[in-house]
Amino acid sequence: MKRLAAILALIPALALAQGSPDMWDEWWAVSGTLRVPVTGAVLWVDASTLSAGSFDAATTPVNNLGTRGGSFNAGPYSVNATGINGKPALQFDGIDDYLKSTDAYANSGNVLTLFVVTKRISDNGTIKGVVSCIKAGWADWNHVECFSVLTAGTSGYLGLSRNQAGVDVAHPAIGTPFISTAVFSGSTGNHYIKTSASSYSGSFTSSGNFDITSTVLGARQEAEVKNFNNINIGEVLIYNSALSDSDRLAVEAYLAAKWAIM
Repeated sequence: MKRLAAILALIPALALAQGSPDMWDEWWAVSGTLRVPVTGAVLWVDASTLSAGSFDAATTPVNNLGTRGGSFNAGPYSVNATGINGKPALQFDGIDDYLKSTDAYANSGNVLTLFVVTKRISDNGTIKGVVSCIKAGWADWNHVECFSVLTAGTSGYLGLSRNQAGVDVAHPAIGTPFISTAVFSGSTGNHYIKTSASSYSGSFTSSGNFDITSTVLGARQEAEVKNFNNINIGEVLIYNSALSDSDRLAVEAYLAAKWAIM
């Protein structure tokens, strides 16, 4: 057994040295470690890797693990050690917490796919931001170049919004972790919600190119950050492509298994 453990410990190093995807597949299969099943995410934030506490992103940024690099380096935020089903998650207080980046994500095309694992901590009023992606200085709701995922507690919906259009679906109850997936195909905006007990979806007509240079988590943005939300966020993935249904479902299955949203 000691010899087997030593051999397994070498597999990642060999895969890196040789650049063999097959060897990586064997390693993940043997170790049972979850990995993102679809490569190429431009933005990837994984809060399960973060240390608990309260922070200022200017001095303790949250790194983008995706292909673009960069970081969220503005805003006060916290990490709750057991925020979502026992795993560390970003926590935003609904008062002034947020994370903002101007170098971790950009998109000038007309397609994208967003995944966010989140949970509402409290119902703190009307429209509040979950993820907001804009051209710096613009509003996230009335321009084709921008979009946002938001909650509206008094109206009881979770929304995907772009250029004064969008789709609203009933949001999960407070304290219920869920996966929110947005797919912009070039002609439609599609919103999928998954909890451990149920799923919802909706779509709306949406076309034109994005011009995204600024991304905020836990709030909305116009000329300033606003509409702060009281939520946890466990993981965020954004691809600058419209994933196929099979790839979307594969990523959702990975997130569901990792965050115990089964």
